[in-house]
Amino acid sequence: MSQPLAKIHFPGLNGLRFIAAFLVIINHVETTKYHCSYANGMAYPFFTAIGGLSVTLFFVLSGFLITYLLLDEKHRTGAIHIKQFYFKRIVRIWPLYFLMVVLALFVLNRLDFFYVPNLSEQVYDHFEWKLFLYLLILPNVVAVVFTSIPYLHHVWSIGVEEQFYVIWPWIMRSTKNYLKVFLCIIFGMVILSAGLRFIANHMTAFTTNLAWIKLSQDINTCFSMLRMGCMCIGAIGAWLLFYKKDRVLQFVYRKEIQVVTCALLVVLFLINPAIPLIKHECYAVLYLILILNLASNRQSLLTLENKPLNYLGKISYGVYMYHPFVIGLIMGLLNLLEVKNIFLYNLVLYFLTISLTIGIAALSYVTIEKRWIEKVKSSH
Repeated sequence: MSQPLAKIHFPGLNGLRFIAAFLVIINHVETTKYHCSYANGMAYPFFTAIGGLSVTLFFVLSGFLITYLLLDEKHRTGAIHIKQFYFKRIVRIWPLYFLMVVLALFVLNRLDFFYVPNLSEQVYDHFEWKLFLYLLILPNVVAVVFTSIPYLHHVWSIGVEEQFYVIWPWIMRSTKNYLKVFLCIIFGMVILSAGLRFIANHMTAFTTNLAWIKLSQDINTCFSMLRMGCMCIGAIGAWLLFYKKDRVLQFVYRKEIQVVTCALLVVLFLINPAIPLIKHECYAVLYLILILNLASNRQSLLTLENKPLNYLGKISYGVYMYHPFVIGLIMGLLNLLEVKNIFLYNLVLYFLTISLTIGIAALSYVTIEKRWIEKVKSSH
């Protein structure tokens, strides 16, 4: 007999999710200024690193949370209900995803107010292919094969998440030796990545055909964006916690491990060192230590469990999806007002971008997302 469904809540993870979204906003403010040839911070490692590394944190969180939920479902019911799993992911992700696809492709990039130099004019090259790939939830392929599309450049990570969701319940349903499978995927991804990188870097030794050379480079880049290894590292954390592997958990909970982890993350974010092949996996391990302490260690040195951060984490998907549009809106208004003082420009840009993004995300959550979430609850 299945046990009754209990709501699973891990303290601090909503706050961590919002912090990741907040760091992505900072990165995209600076990259947008760079594309518009304004004074920006892209010469500093911190500003170039925080976007991609914060997205890696999202992936580790997804791997941890989804795996824990599937382990719990399998334990309670003896099975994983894949159709229900897909339905939940679809109603949570698709409404905002397709809203932003429509806005970016059919509205924003057609307006001079939202023009981004050297990018907006290329949006409608190969437009049918781009639209087709976006409709298939393959924005990561668009990001690699074509030029970056303003106000949609960030949704590549949504595609990666969705592709993970497609295969993960099948893997979880069909295996019993979870740790072995997770480790095999991690090492397999690293080995394949090394092979694809080698081929891409040495393709000119085999052919002078530029199309084949570009294809090898695109395949290598697409594969490196999947971050399945990072999600599996998060899954290992879920396995450790669900099956109460106390010896490992007690090591992770040690105060000196927490201090070293936080210090390493700060230093690595500031200097952004080159780590061949396994850079994001290295960060993923540090993120997992942080996640496990926040979620399950009552003596965690860092705590993010409070009402404001919980709420901001709850609307963080909207924060992530809407912020490029808000950046473009505020920069357009500042240009109309001809604000020349750099300090004042940045102060207003950051303040209005963050506050307006949160406001729009909150409104979106009430008017769009919450309705779909309630559909999921009513389907049980």
